[in-house]
Amino acid sequence: MSSAPSTEWATSPSAAPTRRDETLLRYLFALALLTLGAMAFAMGLFLRSFSDHAADSAYDQLLSASALSIADAIRVEGGEVAVDLPYSSLSILGMARRDRVFYKVLDGAGRAVTGYGDLPGAAAPVGRMVFDTVGYAGARVRIASFSRLLAGAGPQATATVVVAQTLEERNALAQQIFVNALAPMALAFLVGAALLIFGIRSTLAPLARLARRIKDKPQNDFTPLAEPMPREIAPLLDAINDLMARLSATLDNVRNFLAETAHEIRTPLASQRAQAELAADETDPAR
Repeated sequence: MSSAPSTEWATSPSAAPTRRDETLLRYLFALALLTLGAMAFAMGLFLRSFSDHAADSAYDQLLSASALSIADAIRVEGGEVAVDLPYSSLSILGMARRDRVFYKVLDGAGRAVTGYGDLPGAAAPVGRMVFDTVGYAGARVRIASFSRLLAGAGPQATATVVVAQTLEERNALAQQIFVNALAPMALAFLVGAALLIFGIRSTLAPLARLARRIKDKPQNDFTPLAEPMPREIAPLLDAINDLMARLSATLDNVRNFLAETAHEIRTPLASQRAQAELAADETDPAR
């Protein structure tokens, strides 16, 4: 009874699945674009932080100027803190037309002298501007607090100015800075991607040229390839030339073996042929 054929050799090498889609070119493209994407993401985070900082710096300067202008107008009358709010102090912030502006002035005891008494913000270190972002009147506001000493009201008499502004114009400026900086970065990303693709194709071109040279060689031509190659591909070319040299030597050995075998067989075959011809020409069956 015959046994079932073994499955060990049932699958021929040609039947093995090929993965032509997983090419080196596609892998390099994906790696390069992934690297560029990571760099672009990091740059985007940096630009976002930079634009917010730039907008905060610009509008904090306005808040600081407004608070200092009000602080300069504070005086002491009859032992009480008084202030004539200068027009210029709030007109500075009025340039941001979409924003709302709030303020208050506190005496040394923390009592509101004028302005919005419920506005967040307390006494700050004397002579130092303090900034904070809080919620007020249903919106996020940026506040600047500044305290100063009052002449004629005792050595420790102080007054505090708190000025606040909503963030619409500030956020719009940050967004504008971010978009204006992002546009050239996006263009640089596209140009960089195009240059990377061109560079990768140019780098792999010698491999394609080497493949064409091997394919175009005659069937029995085992002469070494003398194609100029980059230093990184030279070992591959040397390995191919070495393989062709060994294959040529193997074929020479096979040819010599076949010639030797044919020579050894030719003499007895000629003797057998001569005997067969004599037998064919013989008329006596006994002989």
